Amino acid sequence: MKQRINTKYWMIMGAFLLCQSFFMGFVSIGAAYDLGLQASTRMSPLDIEEGLVGLKMDMGDFSITPRMGFGLADMDHGDDLFLFTIGAGFDYYLSDEQLRPYVGGDLFIDYVDEDGSDIAVTLNPHLGAEYRFSEKFSIGGNIGLQLGVGEFLGSDVRFGTTSMLHMTYYF
Repeated sequence: MKQRINTKYWMIMGAFLLCQSFFMGFVSIGAAYDLGLQASTRMSPLDIEEGLVGLKMDMGDFSITPRMGFGLADMDHGDDLFLFTIGAGFDYYLSDEQLRPYVGGDLFIDYVDEDGSDIAVTLNPHLGAEYRFSEKFSIGGNIGLQLGVGEFLGSDVRFGTTSMLHMTYYF
């Protein structure tokens, strides 16, 4: 058990450092855009809540947000489920007011560690809104569908609803 926890720890740390260097590559590209650090929580019909961190590049009418994060869940049968996620979101804004509704989608690659390890791909088309309190801070959320393929909790295909809440601090 201890070896398994150490493996998870180093996998998370390695992925974090890899993604951090990936995100930092966007910082130089994002200098002409509104660039922000986004913290999100993703909730799914599988009772798994994930914490995600991303770098939001707001380009006016649309934004791109590369994200990564992980979740832990205590399953009914007593085992713990570990989920590591990396992906990106794309949102198209329908307004440029202080309250900005949007349509978009997220594409995630999920590493699931339950009785072995599996990789799943999830597509989340969604509708949402973001409220910009100031030039530096916003809160938003979205609801949508979850379409997934890949071994995940004994199923090869998943379909359901999902929601996400996020806060963004712009540099």
